[in-house]
Amino acid sequence: MATYLVGGAVRDLLLNIRPNDFDYVFSENPAIFKAAHPKAKKVGVSHGIFINQGREYSPMFGGNIFADLDNRDFTINALALDDAGHIYCHPKSLMDLQGKILRAVSEKIFLRDPVRILRLARFLAQDPTWQLADETLELVRKFPKELLANIAKERVAHELLRALGTSHPEQFFIFLAQFDLLKPWFGELDLAQGIPAGPKKWHSSDVFNHTMNVLKAVVGNPITCWMAICHDLGKINTPQEILPHHYQHEVRGVSLALDFSTRLGLPKRYEKAGVLAAAEHMRGGLYQNMRIGNRCDLLWLVKSKGLSAEFWQLVDADSQTDVSKKALADLEIISAVRLPAEFQNLGEKSREIFRQIQRQTLAHAERSKK
Repeated sequence: MATYLVGGAVRDLLLNIRPNDFDYVFSENPAIFKAAHPKAKKVGVSHGIFINQGREYSPMFGGNIFADLDNRDFTINALALDDAGHIYCHPKSLMDLQGKILRAVSEKIFLRDPVRILRLARFLAQDPTWQLADETLELVRKFPKELLANIAKERVAHELLRALGTSHPEQFFIFLAQFDLLKPWFGELDLAQGIPAGPKKWHSSDVFNHTMNVLKAVVGNPITCWMAICHDLGKINTPQEILPHHYQHEVRGVSLALDFSTRLGLPKRYEKAGVLAAAEHMRGGLYQNMRIGNRCDLLWLVKSKGLSAEFWQLVDADSQTDVSKKALADLEIISAVRLPAEFQNLGEKSREIFRQIQRQTLAHAERSKK
């Protein structure tokens, strides 16, 4: 039974990039593969895909490696490496790799599997210097948008989370917006286009572009990137008559962030982070002007969610300040507070005494600096 390493792993090896995912195809039917690898676990309900020693194996499309390559998405992924070190490829694979061209293997790649549209957007988020071949650009323009609704939310979430971990996550959404492909999965961002982000004194762009700029500023942490996406969602529901102001958008944003995360089936930590970003980013930006008691409460709320580093990174990016420096220093001070034994286990009274001690400790620390 012949096996081949295929797709992105071979591409990355040729580009001298360390592969992250290793996918294999095999030449026999799934029953023969299973007999040869009894510890392999079948995943899904069709197509005979297996996980063996942490790597994915699937039967060759069409029964031979050349037919399998012709069924792949882009020429740069239409690559296979056999056990003897021989490389098999689409006729244009190596040329397109060298020229950094994204070219569809066939006219039907997006129709066969619409998630490939999202995969294309994610690839551009990894490296925006790649260019689409003219004929592939035309396929994207002609793509029937209604097919996006047929993608399982788990697959959408998979591509989204990988995009949020790239070096240019904003390009994922910018590409989709360019071709009117944000709906139905990212419809909130579609609505954000054209809505002024705020009065010109503070904002010169619409909500979508402001969100992209904040996203760009927090690259490196997928959770913080998701918080950037969610922080201003409430602005898409601002009453027309009060624009360009967005009073109470942080209140409106909570349910929108929750619905967004739920629709995509994101992990609970992302759901929690998106809601926190929507609800509290405005208070975060005003942190240095808040009373000590309110500052302590906000610091402790964010800490209780386990999102202190991510939240304050978001606030810095949104407010274009370095408020995190003071906030995290203050958090360190109040985190060192311990409740005396005589005030423990008193229920709400214990909590109130603890808050008072935190406030007093922070106030004393600030007076000591003057």
